[in-house]
Amino acid sequence: MAEGTHRFWGSTPPENPKVVGIFLQGDNLVLVKAETAVYQNGQLAVNGVRGFDQHRYVFIPVTSMSALQGRAFKLLLWMFKQPIPLLTEFNANLELLSIPIVEEPISADIDKEIAKIRQCWPDSNEQKPLVLSGLAAIINGKRLLLTNEQTGIPPQNWMESILLLLPASIRPQISVAVGTLDEQQCPWATLVVKTNQHYSRSLPENMIWLNRANQTFDGQPDESTFENSYVDYILDHITTAPNKDTLKRLIQQLDTIADNDITLESLADPKIIVRLIRALPEKQQNEFLLKYLSGLSIDIWDLLIQLISKEDYQQGFVFACKEIVRLIPALPKEKQDECLTKYLSGLSIDIWDVLIPLIIKEDYQQGRMFACQEIVRLIPALPEQKQNECLTKYLSGLTIHIWDVLIPLIIKEDYQQGLMFAWKELAKNAIFEPQAITLMLRVWSRLVNAKLVLLLDELGQNLPLAEILLKQGLLEQNRRESKDPEIVLKFIGLCTSLVADKAKSDFSEAWELATNHLAPPLTKFFFQTEPEKETFSLLDTALLGEVPVEVLSNRFTSNLAGLLPSIEVEQFKQSNLRRQLTTKNPKVAELLDTLVAEGNSGLAKLPQIAHLIGINNAAKDNWYATFLKKWSPSWEQSKLLLVEVIKETPNSRNNFSRDDFRQTYTWFEQQQHGLKAIFDSFQQNYSCENWVNLAQAVYDNPQDKTEFVDTLVGNIFPVAVMQKWLPLIVDNENVRKNFLATSSAWQSLTIDNLNQLVRSFQEYVPTLTRCLRDGSRLDWIKGDLLHYLCRTWIEQKKVDEDLKNFVTSPSVTNTFTNNDWLNLQRLSWEPEIDLELPLGVKTALTPDLLLSLQSYAKTIIPRYTCPKQTRKLLNDCKAWGLSCTEQKDILKAALPQACNADLIIPYLYDKDKAINPAEEQQLIGLLLQLQLNNEKREEISDVEKFSVEAFTQYILPNKNMTLLKWWRDKAVEKELYKEAFSSAAQKYVQKISITDFLNYLEDLKKSLLVEESSWMSKPTFSLLAEYQTD
Repeated sequence: MAEGTHRFWGSTPPENPKVVGIFLQGDNLVLVKAETAVYQNGQLAVNGVRGFDQHRYVFIPVTSMSALQGRAFKLLLWMFKQPIPLLTEFNANLELLSIPIVEEPISADIDKEIAKIRQCWPDSNEQKPLVLSGLAAIINGKRLLLTNEQTGIPPQNWMESILLLLPASIRPQISVAVGTLDEQQCPWATLVVKTNQHYSRSLPENMIWLNRANQTFDGQPDESTFENSYVDYILDHITTAPNKDTLKRLIQQLDTIADNDITLESLADPKIIVRLIRALPEKQQNEFLLKYLSGLSIDIWDLLIQLISKEDYQQGFVFACKEIVRLIPALPKEKQDECLTKYLSGLSIDIWDVLIPLIIKEDYQQGRMFACQEIVRLIPALPEQKQNECLTKYLSGLTIHIWDVLIPLIIKEDYQQGLMFAWKELAKNAIFEPQAITLMLRVWSRLVNAKLVLLLDELGQNLPLAEILLKQGLLEQNRRESKDPEIVLKFIGLCTSLVADKAKSDFSEAWELATNHLAPPLTKFFFQTEPEKETFSLLDTALLGEVPVEVLSNRFTSNLAGLLPSIEVEQFKQSNLRRQLTTKNPKVAELLDTLVAEGNSGLAKLPQIAHLIGINNAAKDNWYATFLKKWSPSWEQSKLLLVEVIKETPNSRNNFSRDDFRQTYTWFEQQQHGLKAIFDSFQQNYSCENWVNLAQAVYDNPQDKTEFVDTLVGNIFPVAVMQKWLPLIVDNENVRKNFLATSSAWQSLTIDNLNQLVRSFQEYVPTLTRCLRDGSRLDWIKGDLLHYLCRTWIEQKKVDEDLKNFVTSPSVTNTFTNNDWLNLQRLSWEPEIDLELPLGVKTALTPDLLLSLQSYAKTIIPRYTCPKQTRKLLNDCKAWGLSCTEQKDILKAALPQACNADLIIPYLYDKDKAINPAEEQQLIGLLLQLQLNNEKREEISDVEKFSVEAFTQYILPNKNMTLLKWWRDKAVEKELYKEAFSSAAQKYVQKISITDFLNYLEDLKKSLLVEESSWMSKPTFSLLAEYQTD
């Protein structure tokens, strides 16, 4: 590989060649040695008959050479001494070499190195020594040839000196060849030390020869070959401080520059120069910083300042900060804060002492603000006696804008001396600068009590400033320490003085000062046992003059009401507030007198007072809660107030919200177990049941509970609330009347609601009917209500005479439907109930209603015990339009004792002709079971007449022996049966022949109708006997 590219000579090697070289390839330094091959005994090695040359290559990772600090040239001597083993065959597994020199420290050699450089640079005052010119040539891309002139200084010293004047990371980048070589055939080496002969022919185009003998350069250099900024700096550095230590420090500094990104072209980069400047004596450093680093851009300083900080180069850092201060103002506004923070944060106060005058000179306000912020962080760490000096030096005369930024920092640092200084600075223009007041309040909130006492004394001598501060909320400021009695007393005195002074001339100003700026903050500020009394006295002082009614009410609501629970009776009586109310709102004054005098017993008067004053719900809540917490009444004493609060609470059909009176409700919930759960249940299920539970928690009396629920949700849950009322009004006329007059549920009840109640609570239908009567809702007395009312009377087997007359009166019945009339009709049919319906009310019924009426009549008629009842029912059915057949069907269900012949006989004829007994056997059976009264001959005659007609027209002609036998068995009146049969038989026999007659008799006997056969034959044989006699 390297044999083709890294050669020392051409095809013909020099005599007895021995040469070493070094070059950088990738991440490795490559050492190469070339010499004539010899055996171990020193004899010339031959290949055949000729000798030959050998090359040896050693690869050393760059990372393993950190101890050499870039002095790769030291490896050349080691390599020169190493023999090249003679190998007879290829070996790919050579053992690793041990190179001790790469681990040896170089500190012991540095003085020797300085001495070598001094040899090559004997006069530090010369314009540009040859060694630096050679260095410049190499940096500018030329190859440099050194030869073995007899000057007393080995060329290797010049090589080392040139390389040592480069940064550590650059030194290995310079490829070197030393020994017997041909410079023409060694183009890869930048620095060539030729030991075999002097220069004797032309040089390669890019190579120059440093002729040390006559101190000249041969070759083809141009004007720029020896010009280089880095070399100029090295020259300036050494000549500015021409002593051994300066050069030593410079080499040591170059040893530390191991940056991987440095190249020969970038040696004059400020990041290298700034590190070299540090090697100068301190006196020269500022001069060089200004000379070589002025005018750099902010981007370059961005890199440099990181390097300077890392190197902990304080003098360079100060210079960098000054340069940055000059550069930042030229940046865009949004970039300036970023750069100030990035580059100038964390500076010492000594550095700021340098920078601040520069910032002020540049009139750079943004920089001034930043500087002040940094100073604020630094001053507290100074000795105490130095702090005031620095505060005055750096923070006097600042603008409000700067203080606005500084004060949060001072607060964060908890710097009390700084806060006091800020207060006094701000107070100078506070009356004219509103923003200064705001900042003073912030300062106040972070001062310790001892400092506050001092400031309050100062405010007592400056009432205009005190008034401004109080109006801006001085009393409301949170303070860092607990309340101090001395501070409270001073505040009371200050506030009282101000209010009294204002009240003399202007009530509005005095009140505004007292209420808006002193109370309730003053109450919160006080720590005494009775702060409310003192606050009340302060506010009451502002009421000395005339106050308009509306204004007084507003002032009472917003400021004074909450203090009343803490006021004694006598204090209230003597107050300006009571005096004002007595003339402007005497009822409120009277109620307040009673409230204060009665204490817990008068709590229920609070809502009335609130209403008269016109207090909104939020203010009411605060007021009620204040009284409850302050007075701590018992449950019994306070529950009436709860009732009033509940009545005032917003309540809709699906929501009961305690938000408007949250404090008041919370107090009650804590006093009465279970109350919170009841209130919470409204959020989950807004039901009447929950209201009932609430009523039970408040009241013991059932009527009170129901009235409570009715008042609140009777209009929302009329049915449920009516359900609670019904047991209470069923037997109590007075309660019922009051209910009708006041009940929300009753007023909200619809006819659908009524029907729902009727169906669910039938036992209270009479009560509901009375309510409808007394509540003038007569047109509602119908439908389900009438149905269940009638059914109730039926079940009770009696009627309320008063209601009966009312229900059947025209004022009620004029809206009845057929169903309503039928309900009354059914009621009138009840055996135990005496009810006569008005005449002429019956109208045509639908088939369904007729069928229903018939069905009901059939169920009730079996309960009748006298014919009168049956007759009435049948007449009513006829009147409603039931046919004769339907009436007969009803009559068949009657008991015999509930019938008489007059009832039944008409249904046994059709157009004055007796019906066929086979068709109405059941009805005839009912007739036959009647026990007839012998005194009622007409009735007996009617029955006998029908019987004769039935026998004559149907039974005897058809020889219906079965029916005849049934008739005989059914008939209760046997004699009447005998008479009717005999009469009918006599008539029938006259119409048939003797043969038929005899056969008929025989058939009767066969049918076991022996008596009937006898009765038929007897008159017939009597006639025959008479005939024979004649």
